[in-house]
Amino acid sequence: MAQEPVASQDPTEVELASLGERLTPERIAIVDRTFRSPKERAEEVWEVLDKNDFSRYDILCFCTEFMGQLALGMFSTDRTYVQIAIRFGRWLHNAHYFHTVDILGQPEKGKRK
Repeated sequence: MAQEPVASQDPTEVELASLGERLTPERIAIVDRTFRSPKERAEEVWEVLDKNDFSRYDILCFCTEFMGQLALGMFSTDRTYVQIAIRFGRWLHNAHYFHTVDILGQPEKGKRK
């Protein structure tokens, strides 16, 4: 059943609501013409990160922590997202404590690679 437009709603929001919860070619077309894609957004972030001296592992640690924060806030009602964030965090900690030298090389406490 299509949602009735509310005067304060954005037309794109109403159009998307009328399509229901399925990922359809119509939904993809609306979103693609209205918003930058996740890939485009990530490329912008990469531009900033590449200007700094962060290792891929530093970025992975940040992303994992950020996912965890989102799981506690913005996506706290999405059980699937929360479970994925928890599993990813456990995976990272396991890798850090059991494969440390493989990931980071020889110890250099406090120094970024």
